[in-house]
Amino acid sequence: MALNKDEHSECEKFIELISLMLDNEASSEEEEYLAQHVDDSAPCLEKLESEKEYREMLKKKIGMKEVPVDLINAIKTKIKSLV
Repeated sequence: MALNKDEHSECEKFIELISLMLDNEASSEEEEYLAQHVDDSAPCLEKLESEKEYREMLKKKIGMKEVPVDLINAIKTKIKSLV
């Protein structure tokens, strides 16, 4: 089933907002829009699930690394000197 022009525009808007939502940076209005759109669009729901799976895979592959305290302090000092 092909999407009409309005549906296609809504899906493009949704795709632009996915990262904001997954990064917890979407406004409450954007989150509400995203939730409603996912209920109405199976392809966008699939895109959202795919993006979530991709991010989880990256987290597992990259993992969290311990940052040396000296490096943290050096970065803070550099930032303070620039401000």
